Amino acid sequence: MPVPFFCRISVIRFLFDRKFRRIVNEVCSGRVLELGAGPLSYKHLFVGCDVVSTDIEECSGIDEVADVRDLRYKDGSFDCVVCVSVLEHVFEIEKAISEIYRVLRKGGVAIINTPFLYPLHDEPGDYYRFTEFAYRRLLKDFSRVEIDVTTLLPVGIVMCHLEFSLTRK
Repeated sequence: MPVPFFCRISVIRFLFDRKFRRIVNEVCSGRVLELGAGPLSYKHLFVGCDVVSTDIEECSGIDEVADVRDLRYKDGSFDCVVCVSVLEHVFEIEKAISEIYRVLRKGGVAIINTPFLYPLHDEPGDYYRFTEFAYRRLLKDFSRVEIDVTTLLPVGIVMCHLEFSLTRK
């Protein structure tokens, strides 16, 4: 009997969350901006941090409605910016990356995750899948870009996510 798709997604979320928790504990501190949190915010993982959770629309679990393409925060106002599975839904990707860079303090860290080999979701607002090389060009303003390709192999589906740890110049 085939495993329903929603069950596969739950396994994927579990595997991703486990790895993401380790990354957050290693690099996030101070003031954190969580972009595109939606109802599945990671706010609970940022222990000891001052977290502002946002989404493009009002929903439970967020602190503010914010558009990643036009953030209303001051330059350099966050020590860490977290953007999980959001940028593939932003048509104006360069504007979004520019805004992440702008609100991140010098020496701050951005953690960005996007799917690569992954089914379409949230149609028709699922626009992009980027390679490591595309992101290296898009993220050229950051002083350090670390890319980790995470391949998840649950229940016969290959899912590949690109994760970035970025340091602002």
